[in-house]
Amino acid sequence: MFLNPPHPLSIRLDIQRYTLRTRAGSLFPPIWLSWAAASVPNSRVVDAMASDLTVDQVISMTKDYDLIVMQVDSATIVPCIQLSEAIKQYTDVKICFVGPHVSVLSFADQIMKDTRHVDYIARREYDYTVKELTEKKPLQKILGLSHRKNGEINHNPDRPLIENLDELPFVNPIYKRDLPMRVYRIHELRHPFTTIFSSRGCPFGCRYYCRWPAVFDGSKFRARSPKNVYQEILWVKENMREIREILFDEGTFTTIPKRVEEICELIKPLDVTWSCNARADVPFETLRKMKEAGCRLVITGFESANPEILNTIRKGVTLERMEKFVRDCKKVGILVHGTFMIGLPGETKQTIENSFKFAVKMDLDSIQFSVAAPYPGTEFWNYLNERDWLISSNYIDESGLQQAVYNYPNLSGEEIKAATENLHRRFLFRPRFIWKTFRLAFSHKDEMRRVFRSLYEYALYNLNVGRCIT
Repeated sequence: MFLNPPHPLSIRLDIQRYTLRTRAGSLFPPIWLSWAAASVPNSRVVDAMASDLTVDQVISMTKDYDLIVMQVDSATIVPCIQLSEAIKQYTDVKICFVGPHVSVLSFADQIMKDTRHVDYIARREYDYTVKELTEKKPLQKILGLSHRKNGEINHNPDRPLIENLDELPFVNPIYKRDLPMRVYRIHELRHPFTTIFSSRGCPFGCRYYCRWPAVFDGSKFRARSPKNVYQEILWVKENMREIREILFDEGTFTTIPKRVEEICELIKPLDVTWSCNARADVPFETLRKMKEAGCRLVITGFESANPEILNTIRKGVTLERMEKFVRDCKKVGILVHGTFMIGLPGETKQTIENSFKFAVKMDLDSIQFSVAAPYPGTEFWNYLNERDWLISSNYIDESGLQQAVYNYPNLSGEEIKAATENLHRRFLFRPRFIWKTFRLAFSHKDEMRRVFRSLYEYALYNLNVGRCIT
């Protein structure tokens, strides 16, 4: 069983049911678990959050399996350890932890020392590590595996990153087989949607805060061939007819513009709607071809409007280039969802306000202000740890929302968290944004469903019309 565990609050507080969506209203299918499951015969992916399973229900299911591969994160590591202890009291199934948090060797070692309820840890890209584990290959010969032998903890050498991604099975057949796809929702995407990774790894230098290249899938960009990507999209079109939008969810789909254009040329006849993560430096001609091939929206990390902060995090894109990128997207008709991180080194109340004004100036179509999270293994985490500015290891608060785990001398974590809430309200309730949103809603029936569902969820979780915990 490849398990995305119940929400951490349902474990930590013994709450029997927890709503699927946070105030942000987003829930993604577990792509890494599902992709790895595709390589393991007779496997099953269980997304306890999406399926609204209680802890007891998950535990009772484990008796039917001989290995549980559990996705853990920095925010969920403690409740996941608690869940593994509860599972071991019920059955003697083996448990393997996977994910970025446990890919940091020091953390993997500490977890293996602290609890004997975790039998294995598959570090970094774990597709073949788990596959070999299920094939009963000798433990000491499985690269990327942490395990015990004769009471001693062993950390096998890292597994080389997978170079030929075309050799991996498609993930969407696993989605269709195991997951409740209509439950997953992102405000910015038409519903229902699905996700595809066309590449792994990120070659850009902004690894300061981004844990994926730092500790998980590396800084070497590896891409599926355009034909292979086309074949999976064709499979989705023919076998998942309910899907209204495809998201290229990898860190930077637009890394190589020529490759993007080749993919666009292939999928254009399929007449599918899709979105992608994109850096703010995509050439105009590439954007034009993306639009012609069905691209509806790009999700772009601007992070900050302060040049010094951008230099610190090695973003590699200037404010002027960001503005040109947004203008180019508007010219070709692609929507822009902009994301900003509040709380990066050098942040002040003034730089926060400048980021807000920059977002308004660019007239973004949708927005996300998030607390900058210093995950273990990143330079950001090291920076804060060396200065004793980290104040907590709980990345979510008692209501399940993201919180700042650090204080700066001139800016507290509470102020950073409050700023993200305030900036969202100020941006969303501008008359121009409201007008643009309703105009978009009446442009297409799928847009109308998306916009009005988003308004409902915003009212439910932000205006206290409902309660998060039921």
